[in-house]
Amino acid sequence: MSKKRWVIFLALFALLINSSLFFVYAKAANDTPRLEGGVNSANLEITMPTNGAPAKGSIGLSVIPKGSTTQAGRQPVDLVFVIDRSGSMGDESVGGSKIKDENGKWTTRMELAKKSIQQAVDMLKEDNPSGNFDRIGLISFSSTATIDVALTDNKNNAFETQIMKKVNGLKASGGTNYSDALEKANQMLASSKNSRYIIFLTDGEPTQFAKSKVKLKGKYYYRSGNKKIDAPQDDLYNVSMTIYTNGSVSETVENTRTYYPYDASLRGVTERIQAYALDAAGELASSNTKLYSIGFELADAQLDFLQNLSQMTGASAVRGTTQNLKDVFESITKQIRELKMSEVKIKVKLNNIQGNSSGQNIELTPDATAVRDGDYAVINLNDVSYKRDGSTPSPQSYSLPLIFKTIGTYELNDIKLYYKDFDGKDQVVSLPSVTITVKNGTMAVTGVKLNKDKLTMNPGNEEQLTATVLPENATNKAVTWSTADPNIAKVDAQGKITAQNPGITKITVTTVDGGFTAKCNVTVLSPAIPVTNISLPAFLTLDMNTEKTLVPEIKPLNATNRSVKWESSAPTIASVDDKGIVKGIYGGTAIITATALDNSGLKAECKVTVKMNPEFHGTYQVVGDEGKLVVNHDGPSANTITDKTEWYRWDRNTQQWIKFRTGKFDDNMATISVSLDKENDKPQPTTFGLKAVTPGFPGREVVGEKTEFPITFTPESIDVSKYFKVDLNNTGDSSDNKAVKLELHYKIKEHPDSYILDVKSVSYVLKPVGISGEELKGAVPVGKEEGKAYRWVKPKNGKTTTYKADFTIKVDFLHPVSKKKVFSDSITLTSPALTIKGTGTLQ
Repeated sequence: MSKKRWVIFLALFALLINSSLFFVYAKAANDTPRLEGGVNSANLEITMPTNGAPAKGSIGLSVIPKGSTTQAGRQPVDLVFVIDRSGSMGDESVGGSKIKDENGKWTTRMELAKKSIQQAVDMLKEDNPSGNFDRIGLISFSSTATIDVALTDNKNNAFETQIMKKVNGLKASGGTNYSDALEKANQMLASSKNSRYIIFLTDGEPTQFAKSKVKLKGKYYYRSGNKKIDAPQDDLYNVSMTIYTNGSVSETVENTRTYYPYDASLRGVTERIQAYALDAAGELASSNTKLYSIGFELADAQLDFLQNLSQMTGASAVRGTTQNLKDVFESITKQIRELKMSEVKIKVKLNNIQGNSSGQNIELTPDATAVRDGDYAVINLNDVSYKRDGSTPSPQSYSLPLIFKTIGTYELNDIKLYYKDFDGKDQVVSLPSVTITVKNGTMAVTGVKLNKDKLTMNPGNEEQLTATVLPENATNKAVTWSTADPNIAKVDAQGKITAQNPGITKITVTTVDGGFTAKCNVTVLSPAIPVTNISLPAFLTLDMNTEKTLVPEIKPLNATNRSVKWESSAPTIASVDDKGIVKGIYGGTAIITATALDNSGLKAECKVTVKMNPEFHGTYQVVGDEGKLVVNHDGPSANTITDKTEWYRWDRNTQQWIKFRTGKFDDNMATISVSLDKENDKPQPTTFGLKAVTPGFPGREVVGEKTEFPITFTPESIDVSKYFKVDLNNTGDSSDNKAVKLELHYKIKEHPDSYILDVKSVSYVLKPVGISGEELKGAVPVGKEEGKAYRWVKPKNGKTTTYKADFTIKVDFLHPVSKKKVFSDSITLTSPALTIKGTGTLQ
């Protein structure tokens, strides 16, 4: 090849290389993820009302994502969980219904919240294997807020050992102080260099505020004589307000003196507490902190206030329920974890009328979610999340409502979009200017309404909203559309809604003239997860008049509709209610069926056998050598004994049950006698058993039995000595030879409970004590209850002598009814000593 050709070749090659590089660069520039912005119209006309009120209008703004990405990483975030621990979080019910967890067990609002937070923490742990990426903090609040755990990364598994340990220890009590909680969260995040987020969970509206050195919200006065002197609005005060559960209020406002509100009503105090909470949210907005709020079972009005707080920061509020709380936490955490453009905001300089620099003729409306920063209105917007599949996010629309005090032309020529890109670098985009002409019009807008105020949608579905501007002959019928959370549902400039992800949000239409609004609540459902299996215990045995709860095992655990329908094949045998409580009604079998209500048609069965246990009760006692068992089967359970009931007694000899009767007892009562075991003719403790069996009925598999076994008949303990008393007495009689007449006496003190005593003989031995002497023997005549005998004694040599008598008593123990001898016994008892003094005359 010649030198000239080489030069041409090299030149062409260089040109191709440069062209190729330019092409790649241009393509990269077109695909680079970035944000652009726009306005709905460069020129707007607004009508000034004829009643002297200022004109209201709005400008529509949009954020338009560009480019796409497959980038895997993201920037670290700092997240603070702010959790309500007021008294109502300990409630076990919502709207009168008991709260159940996913396993069907009773629980509280607080326990559901703890499990939902655990799920969010687990998701963040997936992004923090080395522990030094994201950081989490925890604040809990009731009447005041507490910093439970400062921002911490996941080193040494701190998300679990510190955050969740503290979460699981939270107890519910006290009031609800939003302001203190949000201020402490802002303080915790003050030095953060990462994107900042708060997940704020509450189940009630704010009921408390207490802070020193704050400006007043509303008008106050103090008394000077009979005059009311207004409190200076620019001074700082110590303010404390409380709303009690019974609707009463208390409020203290002080600096050098005490001040009183002109409006001391419940509504007035509520508005002032909310105003301080709005200030706290405004501080979060100024520090680029996103506030995601979860209203746990809150009413619409309370959720709207949370929405205002969150929208000020460019985030949103969602209603949490006992069914979806975990899903809500999961959805918010997903948004926080996504690759996104963060700290998105639009700043609009509110210029005066052209040629007029005195005063401020343009302001934000009181209900605007934008915040004022000097001459600028700042709208904090939602993060713009990019999926990693190469797609481009949809545009987002917003509305800035304004008040115009005088007619004229307003040139808003300083409108900028600010955001941080994927690398955390600040970006600024200038937006087109807007000219607003306020003039005396012919017919001002008085309102706007929508064809629907609520919608329920599935992800990916579309719905068309139609706005009607009032009156029909209004001059300017232009409107703008916006969504509170484009991650849940987005809306285009024509009012077409597209459902995105599960959650609850609001679509708002705003009139350009007057800034009137109408809203539609949009609920995007979670994708239905069908039931794949349902099971019950195969068998269940119950006694009559007893209950047991069947708990179906439903898979998967996160099935969308876990409700079941309960049925009994024989409700007269076993009934079942809508909670699965099975009650035994009568002997037999029934099939209890649980059918899934998610249209899967799956069902499970349990065969329930109701044992018709014969119910009876008995009392027993020992009479002589017999045990007496008195059996009754009357009262509420009388129907458990039928004409076919078989009665059995336990045979001690054969060690078997022996049937002795069929059917009911006469008058529902019977006495059963049992001969007691004996040893040396004496009754011994004896066991006995009784049972009744009701045979099965045709078509029923039922056998019941109730066994009173063992019954132990225990004979009375016999101590013969305690039944008798013996005495030796001096009658005082004496004979001519000076002898003394003594009385020997025995007596039955008491009879045994189970026997009658029959004395057969009584003998005695009378003898002196301590000296030798003659023993006198004899018998005492036997009487029915006592007997006496007499003997003459003469002390030896006239000395004082002491005597005792030994009585030997033989006795039969008779059956108290038949009077037959059961057994015999004997005992020897010694009388008390008797002393006879010797005298000269006693010779």
